[in-house]
Amino acid sequence: MVSGYRGSPLAAVDVALLQAKTLLDANCIDFVPAINEDLAATIILGTQQVETDDDRLVNGVFISFFMPTLNPANIAEYLEFGLWGYALSRYSGCWVGFKTVPETVESAASVELPPLPDFVTPDDFTPPETGLHYRWPDLPGPQLQTRIEHKLAAVQAFARANPIDRCLFNEPNARFGIVTTGKRHLDLPEALDLLGIDETHAKDIGLDIYKVGLVWPLERSGILKFVHDKEEVLVAEEKRGIIESQIKEAMSEPDHPGDVLITGKQDELGRKRKIDQPSCNKDFSCVNGFCPSFATIEGGQLRKSRGTDADSVLTGKLTTIPEPVLPALTGSYDLLVGGVGGTGVVTVGQLITMAAHLEGLGTSVRLNANGIAEKLMGDTVFSNVMMLGFAWQRGLLPLSQASLIKAIELNGVAIDRNKEAFGWGRVAATDLKAITDLLNTGEARAEDVSSTPGCSGHSGCWRSFGC
Repeated sequence: MVSGYRGSPLAAVDVALLQAKTLLDANCIDFVPAINEDLAATIILGTQQVETDDDRLVNGVFISFFMPTLNPANIAEYLEFGLWGYALSRYSGCWVGFKTVPETVESAASVELPPLPDFVTPDDFTPPETGLHYRWPDLPGPQLQTRIEHKLAAVQAFARANPIDRCLFNEPNARFGIVTTGKRHLDLPEALDLLGIDETHAKDIGLDIYKVGLVWPLERSGILKFVHDKEEVLVAEEKRGIIESQIKEAMSEPDHPGDVLITGKQDELGRKRKIDQPSCNKDFSCVNGFCPSFATIEGGQLRKSRGTDADSVLTGKLTTIPEPVLPALTGSYDLLVGGVGGTGVVTVGQLITMAAHLEGLGTSVRLNANGIAEKLMGDTVFSNVMMLGFAWQRGLLPLSQASLIKAIELNGVAIDRNKEAFGWGRVAATDLKAITDLLNTGEARAEDVSSTPGCSGHSGCWRSFGC
C-alpha cells in the first residue's frame, strides 16, 4: 500500500506510480492518493490492523508513507536504507520512513543492485511479554507510552546490531569531527575538495567524518564513540538541528565522552535563523498581503508563441554539420547547467543519465537551467535540450549522439520536439547566424555563449569541468 498527498513532498512519485499501474496491479501494490497528509496517514494506519479483520484478503500489508527517520544521501542508498527500514519495522513495531529531498529524488543515477542483506537479531534486548506490535483492542492509556519506550529501545538495539551510521576515516587521533547526513553528506566532499583536503590531508590535520543514516532516534553508542576525545565537532544537517540536539542531550548524560564543543544550528543565544527562500510552500497565501513580491493580473491569459516554421532549414543544416570529436573519458566527468528550474531540468538529467547508461557508464545528474527556446519552438521548456545539443556539438559531452537520441525516445515525452531542440542546439554551436536570421529582432536574440568564458544572456550556461 502506497499513499500520500499528491505532489508533496515529491512531485514525481505519484506520476511514476500512475504510469506503472499495470506493473503495480500485477504485483499486488495499491496506490491510493489522499487529499492531504493526515488522510494518507489514516489510510496507512488502517492497513496495519488487517490481521484482526475476519474478512481480510491478505495476511499483512507493507506500507509506504512519507515521513523522516532515515536519511539516504543518494539513489543507491534508497535500496539499502529501504530494506533496512523494513527490517527495523518488523523488529521494533515502529513506522519507519525516509527523509526525501528533490535534489536526490529528482536526480538520476546508474546503481549496482547488491545481493539481499542478512540482518542480525539483537542479543542485548528482550521485548516485553506483551510484544511490540499492534493488538486489538488497544485503547488509549499508559500502556501505549510504555510500549513506545520499549519500541524505541528496540530501535536502538537493532541499530547497534546492524549499523547504518558509519565513520569514514576511523582516525583514532582525530581532534576534529564533522557529522553529516543525507544530501549534506554529498555536499561535504565537494567543499573539502575546494579546500584541497582529501582523505590523507584530513588524517594529517586530525579530521574525521561521521555519516548518520538513522537521524532519529540517533544510535547513541556509535555517535558517542566518534565524539570521544574530539576537541570540536561540527554538525552539518538540513534545516532542523535534530542530530545536533540529540548529541548535546547525550553529552549531558553520565556516560558522556568529556568536554567537546558541538557546533551546528544553535549557539549560546539559541537557534540560528535565516530566511530560507527554497522552503516556500507555493500556496500563494502570501498574496493576501504578507509578501510584497507578487503582483496579481486579473482577467488575463498567458500568450504563447507559435514558434518559427523552419523545419527545412534545420534539416538542411543537420546534413552538413560534422559530428564533433568527443573528449576522452578517463575518469569522472562533471557538467553544470546554471539557471532557473522548471524548464526541463529533470528531463535533461534523465537524458544524460540514460544515454550514459546505454554506453555502460555510471552516472549521477543534478541540474538547474534556463533557456532561449521560446522564439524557435514556442516554448521555453525545450531550452535545456537545446543546450544539451549545443554542448554535445562543442564536444563537451563524452556520449554518442545515437545514445542521446535513444534516451530521448525512451523518455517518451515530446520525442519529436525534443529531437528538434537537440538539433537546434547543434546548429547554434556551429552556425549561430542561421538561427539569428530566423528570429525577429527586438524582443529576443540568440547570443553566442562561446564569446564569454562564463554565463551569457538568456541561454544560461554550460560549463565543463576536467576529468
